[in-house]
Amino acid sequence: MKIQRKGQGAPVSSSKSSPTHPSQSTLNSIPNPAKPPSTILWALESLILRSINSPSRRFLEDYWEGVDLEGLSNRGVSEIEPRLPPEVEHLIFTLAFDASDHKANTTLILVARRVHKWIYPLMYRILDEVSEPPTPDFTQPGCPTVEQIGSFAHHLVVGRIHDTTEEVHHLLQHCQNLKTLACWYGINMKPLLSNLNAMVDLRVLSADLDKLTEDDMSSPTLLRLTHIEVISANEDLLKYLPSFIQKSQVTHLRLYALQFWDAKLIENILQSCPQLQALTITKQYEETFSSEYLENTSKLLQNMYKTDIRLVVLDSSMCTADDWILGIKGFHDCWSYSDQIVTARSKKYLQDGDYQNKPFTSRFDWRGHLTEEGKAWYAQEERNERVYCKAS
Repeated sequence: MKIQRKGQGAPVSSSKSSPTHPSQSTLNSIPNPAKPPSTILWALESLILRSINSPSRRFLEDYWEGVDLEGLSNRGVSEIEPRLPPEVEHLIFTLAFDASDHKANTTLILVARRVHKWIYPLMYRILDEVSEPPTPDFTQPGCPTVEQIGSFAHHLVVGRIHDTTEEVHHLLQHCQNLKTLACWYGINMKPLLSNLNAMVDLRVLSADLDKLTEDDMSSPTLLRLTHIEVISANEDLLKYLPSFIQKSQVTHLRLYALQFWDAKLIENILQSCPQLQALTITKQYEETFSSEYLENTSKLLQNMYKTDIRLVVLDSSMCTADDWILGIKGFHDCWSYSDQIVTARSKKYLQDGDYQNKPFTSRFDWRGHLTEEGKAWYAQEERNERVYCKAS
């Protein structure tokens, strides 16, 4: 059975206000000459000062105080000598890199050979081979091959476009430095176990594992996982999941498109696996479904929520390619959203109410269900930008 995932949304951007450096107002008042290559360094200065260690921060502060700002506008580009240490310059260009702006990054790598060396691997850290068009699109002329850039990849989402075992095997064979991997649209993982066993850094996996035996699940790579999403888990898999989790480093389990809603099996997983911090189940839920379906779902969820505070039920529409990419890029995703719900339940921030009657969605009205103490906690989450925001 092939489980469909919704496609990729628009790139997500995040902007933060930054304090103005004492010299910034002076910089803004300078006439606009032919700007030297170091302009990008000036624009990112306040961000860098918050990111680097104290010795380097003091160096930069001393550097800006020593710049002849009035004379700078009258000097040619060739007269300006870079004075930043290489490690600071490296940090600046790394922070300037935008994973969602391939065109800007293509320009950035032309600044200097050393910048090309720093930025080029970052351009292929995320391989999205599910969305239309894929990124990168290996079928396009001029696109580097997976043999050339596969070693740079840390995150791979594959399915639909590469839907044969041979194609996926070829990708995985050249992407052995992966940290996160999603294999969707019914990809059979059994013949790919040898590829997984070569990935010593893999920690997050989303895949259909129903063809794996209990012995297969003892793979060293699978035992090193911390987050695992099992797609369309069958009854046999649910029975031996507890023994797998007990032997593994898994702290977060998500069951997507669960075929068997057996409360006893779910309760067994939670009771047998104290190291689990969150067990997330997805369920399709729409107001247009029959009243009988909605009523049965409500009763089922209320009973299941009573078993353990680590249980979270999300609407399956949330766990998409969009969400996977959000998490990879450092945004709040369904994994962290589940953690947030577990925290709210464990600290009794959520009032008893209808939140238990249906799955959580990205539109959940937190303030309408929180205690006063919970509202203060949620306000802090907002200040820390840990509020779930869906790509649009």
